[in-house]
Amino acid sequence: HVGRFKGDPPEMEYLVEGIFPQGVPALLAASGGIGKSFALLDLALKVALFRGDDPFEVTPFAFGGRVTKGGKVVFLTAEDSADSVHRRLAQISTPDEIEKASPNLVVVPLPDATGAIALVNEGMGVVSMTEHYHDLMDQLLNMGDVALVIIDPLQAFCWADVNADPKAAQVWWTAMSSICAKTGATLIVAHHMRKDGLNGITKAEEAREAIRGSTALVDGARLVYAMWAISGDAEISPCKALALPLNKQSIVCGCVVKANDVADRDVRFYGRGKTGLLEDRTAEVEVARREANEISQQQVDQTFSEVELRWNRENPFSNAAQTSDRYIVRWMTDKFGVTKHAAKRAVDSWIDDGYLAIEQLSGKTKQKGLCVVHRPESDRVEQRGFVND
Repeated sequence: HVGRFKGDPPEMEYLVEGIFPQGVPALLAASGGIGKSFALLDLALKVALFRGDDPFEVTPFAFGGRVTKGGKVVFLTAEDSADSVHRRLAQISTPDEIEKASPNLVVVPLPDATGAIALVNEGMGVVSMTEHYHDLMDQLLNMGDVALVIIDPLQAFCWADVNADPKAAQVWWTAMSSICAKTGATLIVAHHMRKDGLNGITKAEEAREAIRGSTALVDGARLVYAMWAISGDAEISPCKALALPLNKQSIVCGCVVKANDVADRDVRFYGRGKTGLLEDRTAEVEVARREANEISQQQVDQTFSEVELRWNRENPFSNAAQTSDRYIVRWMTDKFGVTKHAAKRAVDSWIDDGYLAIEQLSGKTKQKGLCVVHRPESDRVEQRGFVND
């Protein structure tokens, strides 16, 4: 009876605050080589180390949220060798931390153990859990106090066609949900995005659509977190602000793209550190992106001075993109690091408001270009949104 739901509902409990709830299966999807396995290993280490009862303990963060629960962690990886895991742990931890985490953290690199194993298999048209699955369940129950189980990647452990068969995806998530229900652990499965869906992702909905597999694979997970590389004009200002190289792997976006319960769906920005680990740099990137979309009063003054200088030298700026080195928007983006959109918006407004005019030189060249009619006052510029306070 619905009367059982009277009163205040229980609060959501999280393994990672606002991101990964406690005791539910989740999918982490990203393109190959983006760093999801390394990020998951970092999360595993932090959960294994976290005690929560020490007032002097530094609060650990992962995937943009605060780690709120510690306990035992089991990480099954079918792609990384023991040597690779060893090197990665050495990059993100100290010997003392490894010693402290040792009772809690179990990492099984399958290439050096049994090789790939199927937790879910298909035979004679029937999709079912395997003996390996039941063995894993028994071992997890015997361990006790398991906070997190990581399976990386899905296709190495599911030998049924989850990409095309909704039934296979349903059986997979039934199996994963059973692990969570019986152990109380959060379970995260790493998965890939479609290669043909990676171009030009700009928002969470597009990232969700780019996840490889049938819709049942995404729908069956209680939570889906997607990560994708930022590219194009959007990456220039964040990379410059964080002193990162201008390439598609420098800045990675991530957010919850599907959740059955309350979740933080804000897009976060990760910068690749010296070790290769993705580090949350959202606050810095947001400042850089805001500045890249605004023109300060000092930049306005510099621009108008340059317009006057070039006019007097009979090599005026142009407002036409095809004029190459005379294009004022290109000069502003190179000079100030602002986006093309912000620079063009500013120039168009200066022309519309009569601060700049397109005139023809009276000298020998008879060239058309931009000249200064009069300079905008600070308060007018600020009202048009070009000043970064």
